[in-house]
Amino acid sequence: MHVSELPLGGTEIRAYLSEVANVLSDASRQQTLILVGGSLLAWHGLRETTVDVDSIRRMDQLLLEAVAQVAMRHGLPPGWVNDAAAGFTPATFQEEDFCTKTLGYECSVRRWPKSS
Repeated sequence: MHVSELPLGGTEIRAYLSEVANVLSDASRQQTLILVGGSLLAWHGLRETTVDVDSIRRMDQLLLEAVAQVAMRHGLPPGWVNDAAAGFTPATFQEEDFCTKTLGYECSVRRWPKSS
């Protein structure tokens, strides 16, 4: 996995993930990222920057392609968003018990397209 040489702050993470959501706006199925680690801290302003965006939810091909499109637009490296942390998901983790608000809210779970 390659990580960004450019630090990603919360503002950049939100902007780039919003672009990912826009790429997925016509998607037939909902996509989800569950942010963890430095990216979650940066999202909430508890850390200035991080080098990548980690998700504990596995990313399917549709989401990977959307992430790659945004990476190409902004010169971000492959893996700027990744699911490498998925292997560290606690066995007791239940996504339905976690925050599930849609993109745009201060929340760690991001679903695209937005649910109505």
